Amino acid sequence: MGRKLRRPALLAKVGFSDATRHRYESAGEFPARQQLTKNIVVWDEDEIDEWLATRETITVENVKQVAPGCKTRGRKPSVKEVRA
Repeated sequence: MGRKLRRPALLAKVGFSDATRHRYESAGEFPARQQLTKNIVVWDEDEIDEWLATRETITVENVKQVAPGCKTRGRKPSVKEVRA
């Protein structure tokens, strides 16, 4: 069992907001937190590293075009599209 991460360190590591973390956690798609005390929750760093390793990296090649002829690089795929 590795180092324990509190919320600020966890969010810095995964690179998204607390609301996004909460959505993933509610859907059962994020490593479980551990309650240390009444007011302190932590996540195991090894579990977070494993979870991050399984995530698909968004690159220019796997981003869909917004519209034909659009000058932007496109939009980011939704979570459902990334998992499909």
